Amino acid sequence: MKREPLKIAICPDMTFTGCHVSVRNNPQRMPHTSAVISSSSTSHLIDFKRFLQIIPTTLVLLITLVLPASAQISTGVKIPGLTFGSVTQHGLTIVIPWLAQYISAAYKYLIGVSVIAAIIMIMWGGFLYMVGSTLGDAQTGKKYIANAVGGLVILFSAVLILRTINPATLNLNNLKIRFPNPESGLYDDNADASGAPIVSAGTPPANVNKNSYDKLFQNYASCSIYDWRVLKAVGLAESSLNVNSTGGKTKKYKGLFQFDVNGCYDNTAVYPDGLNLDCENLLDPETNTAAMAYRTQWAFKAIRATCPDDLSPEEYLLLLYTAHNTGPGVLKYVLQNGGCHKDQQLQWVRQFATVNPKYGALVPPDKAQKKWEFGEKVVQNFLSLGGGDVFDGKIDTNTCPIDTGQRTQI
Repeated sequence: MKREPLKIAICPDMTFTGCHVSVRNNPQRMPHTSAVISSSSTSHLIDFKRFLQIIPTTLVLLITLVLPASAQISTGVKIPGLTFGSVTQHGLTIVIPWLAQYISAAYKYLIGVSVIAAIIMIMWGGFLYMVGSTLGDAQTGKKYIANAVGGLVILFSAVLILRTINPATLNLNNLKIRFPNPESGLYDDNADASGAPIVSAGTPPANVNKNSYDKLFQNYASCSIYDWRVLKAVGLAESSLNVNSTGGKTKKYKGLFQFDVNGCYDNTAVYPDGLNLDCENLLDPETNTAAMAYRTQWAFKAIRATCPDDLSPEEYLLLLYTAHNTGPGVLKYVLQNGGCHKDQQLQWVRQFATVNPKYGALVPPDKAQKKWEFGEKVVQNFLSLGGGDVFDGKIDTNTCPIDTGQRTQI
């Protein structure tokens, strides 16, 4: 008798409320969702790769449960300049600074010790050289001096080379771990009766136009394979590319892509600290773009892992905007129910508002439909910008900010 595969969903809030679990013979890999245990009549196989994905989250959960927010750690050996920060949580992202702080302080401490040791060797070598000159043996002193100077050259050359190749190499990032995106990851009613985002346009910065951010979009899109014009199309629909825009009935959505603070933190954990992304300042175009770039990559990855290859650019963009305008939870629900093609998407967008009363109270089915239909504006923008194939880009480590660790000059 053949046994069916068993799929276990791990929910971030430690409950199974609202967690939609599907069982299939060939589970697709989806980031931060579940551990899968497959069984058959002849063998019991555990997918350790997927199992290991939940270990960091489990460890962080234990840390946050056991340690209070103000907890501090200490080391047996005191290192000058080392001060440990606290574990913090922003949205679904846990930030642990301890390891980066320890390694950075130890690195600086060892550099200082090496320099002091080299100076002592040079002084000792000089002394031996002077004494040796009177005794007819100055070579020993010269060797000490040469070795010390050679060591300093190697030490500082290594640092210089690393900084020249990639400055981010010497800047350790805090450990950032995201909890699995909850199935209830939704957004409140941030659209008007037509489905368009409610946006209050602030005064745009001087000497900035709608092409000023093209280089910014190109750099972040180069971290993946989608066309950079996808980002511009969404930005035009969300804020008309006005970085000072605020939106939603609660005015908590801000910037080029109308992110809120928690949504920003959840979508910027992958970036190096050297970019100085600031989710408390959503009007920063770099921060807002970084968040949208990661969300776009996540959404397209989820769509391609679930849907057939014959989706049109319009269908990809409608699904992407579903994730951005209504929330990742809605996109997951649509995909889990096979809502890949345009004639299927709307059915499950409306259905989600029906089966989730809390969401439906904020966004009834008719309003959810309007929000989905507004995605056509993104499609029109993309086509008017000359876009064709959504995946017409290419990865470029020379421009991707994750690799370069550098902000874009606007």
